Amino acid sequence: MLENWKEYHDEIEKLSLSELETRIKGLYLEFQRSKSVRDDRLQACLTQRKRLIDRNFKFTPEAVKHIERVNRILTEGSAMVLYDTPQN
Repeated sequence: MLENWKEYHDEIEKLSLSELETRIKGLYLEFQRSKSVRDDRLQACLTQRKRLIDRNFKFTPEAVKHIERVNRILTEGSAMVLYDTPQN
């Protein structure tokens, strides 16, 4: 658990989305190397990133098309993985 949670939270709230994503990448690499089960700093940054994205999202026809495109890519990719997986 973070000892200075309030200070860390205040710090990451001031970051832009780009700065936050850069920090997340660094924290994730540290997390992978550490073999830890959980990283509170990484979790806090991911939560803040979600807040920023949710707050700034504009539901436009273009955004819907993009979401549909991403969903199609993920669905097709999942189907390919399942098709290539040996059945027992």
